[in-house]
Amino acid sequence: MSWDGKDMYVVAENANNNQNVDNVSRISMDHTNVEHDLSGLRAAHHDLTAIPGGIATLVWNRTGMDAPNAIVERSKDGTLTTVVADLATVYNSTTFHPNSIHYYAADDSYTIGDTNPGLYVKITRQGQLVWQLGGSNPKDPSKFFQVEPTWLYNHGHQLLPDGTFLLFNGNNGLAESALVLKLDPASMTASRVLSYVPTNGATSFRLGDVQRLPNGNILVTYSISGAFHEITSSGELVAILRANQPGNSLGLGYSEFRETLYGPPPY
Repeated sequence: MSWDGKDMYVVAENANNNQNVDNVSRISMDHTNVEHDLSGLRAAHHDLTAIPGGIATLVWNRTGMDAPNAIVERSKDGTLTTVVADLATVYNSTTFHPNSIHYYAADDSYTIGDTNPGLYVKITRQGQLVWQLGGSNPKDPSKFFQVEPTWLYNHGHQLLPDGTFLLFNGNNGLAESALVLKLDPASMTASRVLSYVPTNGATSFRLGDVQRLPNGNILVTYSISGAFHEITSSGELVAILRANQPGNSLGLGYSEFRETLYGPPPY
C-alpha cells in the first residue's frame, strides 16, 4: 500500500532478472485507475517499499543472474531518483541477490537484505552506509554488526525504533525460521533474543517474512507453505492462518500487517 493508503503497488519476484515483463503495477484502492509496467522500473524485482509520494524498489542494473543492483525511487508522477547506483559501493559481494527493502521516515533511511552474502545493510536516503548486519568483509569494519552463527537464505525483515531486528531465515527450509536480534550500536553487537523453529512442517526456502504486531506478538509468513504463524515474543505458537489447503501448491509473497487502510505503514 502507498504511503497515503490510496494505491496498491505490486512487484514481480523476477528472481531470474527478466527485463521483458511488466514488473511493477499501481492499482488505486477503488480500482478506478490501473497502471502496468511503470516506467523506469522494467528490471525491478522481489520487493518494494512505500515512501512519501511514491515507492522505492530494487532494480537489476545489468542483465544476467545475480547481477549488480541499484536502489531507485519512483514518485507517483513517474519521477525517478537513484539512491544507490550500484550496491557494490555499499557492501562487498561477488554476486548480488537483494530481496527485501524497507523505508523508515523517522531518520529517512532504508534497510536492505541480500541473501547471497547473507547480510542486511542500513543506508541513508542519500545512499551512505549506516551499518551492516551479518555477512563478512564489510566496507567499514566500524559499522559492522557481526552475528554468529549466521543465517541462510535470509529474506523479509523489520527494524524497530529500539534496535530490535526481526528477520526470516530460509535456512534451506530447515530448523529456525524467525530470528529476533537486539542491536547495540554503542558496542556494535547483535544479540539473539528469539529463535523460532516451527514444529508442523511450515517452510519457505525463498521469500518468507516476519513482523512485530501491535500486540507484541510476531507474524511469521511461510511463503512456500502458504501459511502465517502468530507467535508470542517468547516463541509460543498462538495461531495459524492458512492461505491454502494442505497439499495445495499456492504460495505467498511477503506480507504486511496494517491496522488501518489509511496513513503510512507501521515502520
